[in-house]
Amino acid sequence: MSNNKKIEITERDEKLFKYLFTHKGATIKQIHRDVFSNLSERNVYRRTQKLRDYGLLNTNVYFEKIQYGVFNVTKKGLKYVYDLENNLKSCEIISGNFKHDAILLDLKNILTQMQCFDFYATENEIESGIADSTVYPVEACKDLHCDALLGIKWKGKSINFAIEYENSEKSAGRYLDCLKNYYAYPSIENVIYFTKNHKISLRIINADKKILETLEDK
Repeated sequence: MSNNKKIEITERDEKLFKYLFTHKGATIKQIHRDVFSNLSERNVYRRTQKLRDYGLLNTNVYFEKIQYGVFNVTKKGLKYVYDLENNLKSCEIISGNFKHDAILLDLKNILTQMQCFDFYATENEIESGIADSTVYPVEACKDLHCDALLGIKWKGKSINFAIEYENSEKSAGRYLDCLKNYYAYPSIENVIYFTKNHKISLRIINADKKILETLEDK
């Protein structure tokens, strides 16, 4: 398709560009679920293909037992919704680990449906400066490079949770260092670790126990 031809960008397209930037990419099923639920998957695919033909989206293929086709917004597409020079402090538009980010996207879909839900910011929203809150510790989460920040309202109180997803096993020392950093930021009240398997969970639990034992000895 000729790039000289014009395409009309709708509010729905702008919503898609923001969504893809926020999550660093998504599959057609995720886009259909979260952005274009009133359309058929076939129509969603046709629109994303057209946007791709005009250089507003990219597609990448990932293999994790099965093949995933993932759409990412391009800088050309982002210009429709953000001033790239002034609005975004960091611009990571393509996922470096799609499986990791896809799980986080689906976790967000679940967590934001809670009745007590109040606030959610993804890593890209935190790092780019889009996320803004006077109630929840966005800057602390930026310093710690959290995967996400969740805020809930419970009995009239605002409670925050840093979100981490671990899909690969790290050394015990890495978990110790990570948890020590969290303990050094009292503005972060809670940390939720979602893990790929029980072995990773045990390593994190054991690292946390070591830190608590050290604190009790002081």
